[in-house]
Amino acid sequence: ISNSYSTGNVYGDFAVGGLVGYNDGSSITYSFSSANVTATEYVGGLVGWDQNSTISNCYATGTVIAQGSYAYVGNDVGGLIGNMYNSSISNSFSTGLVTGDEPDYAGGLIGVNETGIAISNSYWNIETSGIAHSDGGQGRTTEQMTYPYAENTYVDWDFQEIWAEDPDFEVNEGYPWLRWQVADDIPNPPALAHSPIPEHDAINVSVNTAIGWTYTSEEGFSDPHGFILNLWIGDPEGDPYQAAMEGGPGEYYFSVHPFVLDHETSYHWRVIPYVIHEEEQIVAENCSIWSFTTETSTGIEEIFAPLVTKLQGKFPNPFSGETTVQFSVGDSEKVKIEIFNLFGQKVTTLADRFFETGQHEIKWNGTDKSGGALNSGFYFIRMHTADYGKTLKMHLIR
Repeated sequence: ISNSYSTGNVYGDFAVGGLVGYNDGSSITYSFSSANVTATEYVGGLVGWDQNSTISNCYATGTVIAQGSYAYVGNDVGGLIGNMYNSSISNSFSTGLVTGDEPDYAGGLIGVNETGIAISNSYWNIETSGIAHSDGGQGRTTEQMTYPYAENTYVDWDFQEIWAEDPDFEVNEGYPWLRWQVADDIPNPPALAHSPIPEHDAINVSVNTAIGWTYTSEEGFSDPHGFILNLWIGDPEGDPYQAAMEGGPGEYYFSVHPFVLDHETSYHWRVIPYVIHEEEQIVAENCSIWSFTTETSTGIEEIFAPLVTKLQGKFPNPFSGETTVQFSVGDSEKVKIEIFNLFGQKVTTLADRFFETGQHEIKWNGTDKSGGALNSGFYFIRMHTADYGKTLKMHLIR
């Protein structure tokens, strides 16, 4: 039995457990039970009666009660195992209340261990169980068993691959939890973007070209929340220019750059779809790097569309350290760029001055006007001039 769990209420008579009633010869690993168990004899939070087996990296948190008449000497009730014979336990724990009609046969972790096989690095909570003894294992207090864990508790446990800490007391009330418990909640990465515009290895591309791509939903992949664009001049080395667009499946175009494309120049670029999970980005894997080369100059003066005043975007978003705000100015004029919180209160001003015609960018490091770090959350960036105004939302993560 592996990677299994149970919850609810379990009732019975003989050999009753939160996950397994009677186990003979099978191993139980990476499993847990939060079920409350009530029975007469051989009663355990995880297994009621266990023989000839190995139990490792398991835990139980439910209340375990043994009451009523019994066939043998005592009730044999334990927070993890009621009665065990010729079995071993390692790297496991229990925290639930344990009660039995015969206190001598009730244990915080093990009720009765008939053969005394080694129980290693396994613990029970002497406070929440209400029992200070066990037929194996080591008793610890709540303070020792919950985060930050005592040095003499969870000794040699694998907190890299098997167990996870619970510093915020959100998953398992501060106790360790098995990493697979939340694995199914993590979304798959998105698929890859495709159909680049210009096409890969295209030549004689106009310096006024737009960059575009398409994203199509695929089974087994998450639909993206947005896209990150990387653009290099020449070979794809060093830090690229980056920009972001929010959105899901569909066709996208990105025509505004912080620089003008030069003639007879090679460019490399890629599009990285991403999803947001618990304030972190999960990006598509092995995204292709495309390339194109611009056309040769004709020597004739080219006519470009006039530049307009516009708040173009911010990258990265969400961000944790610093984000870059990109905007353009059509005619030289005074521009004000401010940051507001969700309550409409201004927290800082990034710019309040004249800007020349052209592309501009300003960085913001998530601080207020006094330089103090702001809390995680959503903020609004507003740009306005005498004749223009626009507001965008951004997500700050600490």
